[in-house]
Amino acid sequence: MKNMSEKLNNMDLFNKFVVELLADLYSKFPVQQDIMIEKYTYLDSNERNSIFYSSIRFLEQERFVTYSKDIYGGFLKVALTSKSLKLLGEPDTLSKSKTLYSRIKETIEIGTSEAYGLLVKEIINQSINTAIEKITNE
Repeated sequence: MKNMSEKLNNMDLFNKFVVELLADLYSKFPVQQDIMIEKYTYLDSNERNSIFYSSIRFLEQERFVTYSKDIYGGFLKVALTSKSLKLLGEPDTLSKSKTLYSRIKETIEIGTSEAYGLLVKEIINQSINTAIEKITNE
């Protein structure tokens, strides 16, 4: 897989990392996790470590995760928010029966850039749909 990751662009690396991170946090919920870049070897380089930091900061800004502190090499006490927990536990809009978490696990097994990208788009779309639904119901 390392050879494949050398050919990935920033968006591909973001998608892969986000899917793997959400799967890890969901499987260990509610325990907060210290997320260190060394676990994600395909991001552990001078050229790519900004993707690691920027991705977690993006997820925090979009209220998918929280963390207590960023440190050299990672983030401390990272956890899913209720927004992402709800989202990952619901059936996805494509299959209508599988949860997004089960699709995440399948995507990690497939391991292609296209699969990661499609799933991240689905997560974002479902998040937007949930927000719109919430607004229209108020």
